[in-house]
Amino acid sequence: MLKKPFKSIGENGYFLVTTFVVLAVLLVFGSVILRITLAEYKQAERDKNQIKAYYLARAGADLTAEAMLEKGDLTLGEVDFNIVKNNDKVSNIKVESSTSGFKINSTSEVNSVSEKVILNIDKISIFDLAVYMKIGGKLETFGSIIGDVGTGGTNEDLIIEEADVDGNIAYEVEKTLPDVDEFGFPDEPINYNDAIVFDTNKIYTSSDLNSDGIIAVKNIDIQNETLEFSVENEDIHVYVENEVKLGNDSEIKINSTGTGRLIIHTNYFKSEENAIISPELENSSYDPSKFYIMEKNNAEALSSELPIDKDEIEYKIETSSAFYGYIYAPNLDIQFETQGLSEGAIISNTLKLENGGTEIKYSPIDSPNDNFSIYARGKWE
Repeated sequence: MLKKPFKSIGENGYFLVTTFVVLAVLLVFGSVILRITLAEYKQAERDKNQIKAYYLARAGADLTAEAMLEKGDLTLGEVDFNIVKNNDKVSNIKVESSTSGFKINSTSEVNSVSEKVILNIDKISIFDLAVYMKIGGKLETFGSIIGDVGTGGTNEDLIIEEADVDGNIAYEVEKTLPDVDEFGFPDEPINYNDAIVFDTNKIYTSSDLNSDGIIAVKNIDIQNETLEFSVENEDIHVYVENEVKLGNDSEIKINSTGTGRLIIHTNYFKSEENAIISPELENSSYDPSKFYIMEKNNAEALSSELPIDKDEIEYKIETSSAFYGYIYAPNLDIQFETQGLSEGAIISNTLKLENGGTEIKYSPIDSPNDNFSIYARGKWE
């Protein structure tokens, strides 16, 4: 009779050995599972901390952007500070400035896990379109605009008949249009008792500015004459109580040798046949960024609808007149007629081109002392 192997451990010996083996495997496997579970837990915790740090960093950047834009505190450029809540640091903020705006660098840390985000604050010229009409307008009879056009109205508020726009047309554009007292320019005089009368035999310079930093006049009215300014590195602001009228073959001439500009503040402007406004550089080329016409604080649109057919439009550029510069008149109406020429940009309540041949050509501003900029939130990085 054959002997059974493993007799000494009994009939159940096979199962006992198998059990030990299984237990050993389970212990090893369990240890592995435990290590995996702990690793997953740690990763999950890290992910939670990372997410929390990310959103804290965004919140810090948002708070800084709000202070800069909505509260107008642009002095935060080139600073380094912490945002703290309940004595705990929420985020570290570093703001860097450049010619294109600001970069808000925000870093937050949660349980040794840090996240960094960057929010751009872009500097945007308000003259970023050839023409912007707050309400709308009428472009007709072979008029042309070279550049992009925008309006706060719908396509029914901008009538285009036999006119050409060499650029994009955008409707229902919500554009930030600052009040004129937000540009940081000298204030309009309370009265014009000290107003001067321009002498066309004289060249006006910054030495003619009064103690308020302006030249105040009741009217500018010239016929077949030239009113001349020499502008160096200081702006010349001319406040006009009543109206600017350039008669036939008249000229406002700006000789520019620096960074300064001529800025005329008026609510009524008219140039007649062959009148010209010419900001001229030393090399005899024209630079539109050296001349601006701006509405005054009491400018008020005459109608909430399209006043494009009324006789008394506030700014008129007529018959072969040439205008090199920028017009900021979001509450006034502008009319070009009969081969008028404009190079620069226009912001108006409404715009009307009529009677053929008017051309408006966009020229972007590239000036080191440009006040005509706004700041807006840009992209996240």
